[in-house]
Amino acid sequence: MAAGDRLGVPQHCTAGEIIFHETDPGDAMYVILSGLVKVSRTTEDGRQKVLALLAEGDFFGEMALVDGGPRSAEAAAMEDTVLVSIRRKDFQEWITANPTVAWGVIQGLSRRLRAANDQLMEATFLAAQERVVQTLRRLAGSHGEPLPGGGGRRLERPFTQEELAQLAGTARETVSRVLGRLQDMGLVRWEGRRLIWLGQTEEDPTEPRKV
Repeated sequence: MAAGDRLGVPQHCTAGEIIFHETDPGDAMYVILSGLVKVSRTTEDGRQKVLALLAEGDFFGEMALVDGGPRSAEAAAMEDTVLVSIRRKDFQEWITANPTVAWGVIQGLSRRLRAANDQLMEATFLAAQERVVQTLRRLAGSHGEPLPGGGGRRLERPFTQEELAQLAGTARETVSRVLGRLQDMGLVRWEGRRLIWLGQTEEDPTEPRKV
């Protein structure tokens, strides 16, 4: 989706800025040039569940352009972020003229459906501690940088316990307890405010691939 910056004007978002709300009309999709975007939904009791963290090169908001419906989630910048917005008409012309782009969108939608299925299974069958561990494994694999000498993976930014709770679908107090246990077990440590994961990640070759 790197060609997205030729279809629109860069849009600068500050940390915490809402890009769109759930149920807003879906008139554009977005490509991330830099920064980090949180996609989430709010439950009936007011809790927030983070569905995805997206970084440079990722795109989002395409579902509303494909099915014509309203936004199914909220998107917000977690740090200063630069986006390119692609309007519906330009998007339709773009994928019509570039079949590889259409295939990229289909692959992106498939990855997100697979991730949603994984999250549903975790929410249904895993205890809170296991959900926190799975969340940390995913974050280390997708948003972690390897330390020299195989000394674990450092998360690229500080994540608050509240943010980790939203990702894991549990309470902040649960995350605090689990992090304490994982530290005692030697699976996490801190470098300043940034967490270092010392266990396996979903990117490890020793882990079975999900198909």
